[in-house]
Amino acid sequence: MDVEDEILSEIESRDTTIMMKNKELELKNKELESKSQELESKSQELESKSQELESKSQELISKNKMLGNMISLLRKQGLSDEDIAKELNIGINKLSEYV
Repeated sequence: MDVEDEILSEIESRDTTIMMKNKELELKNKELESKSQELESKSQELESKSQELESKSQELISKNKMLGNMISLLRKQGLSDEDIAKELNIGINKLSEYV
C-alpha cells in the first residue's frame, strides 16, 4: 500500500500543480483580454480624434478658399491690399497666402 499511496500522493500533487498553473493562465488571459479591450478603446478614441482633426482641417481649407475668393472679389472691385487687409483684419503680407 505504501507505493500506491506514494503514487496517489504524487498524482494529487501534480494535479494540484496543474490546477494552480491553469488558474494562473486564466488570470493572465483575463489580464490580456482587459488590456486588449483597453487598446481597442484607445484605438477607437484615436480614430475619433483623427476624424475630428480631418473635419477641422477641411473646415479650415474651406474657410481659406472663401477668404481667398473674398480677397479676389474685393481686388476686382478696386480695393487696395491695404484696405482689404484692414477690412478683413489680416496682415497685408498674409493676403497672398489666401489667393
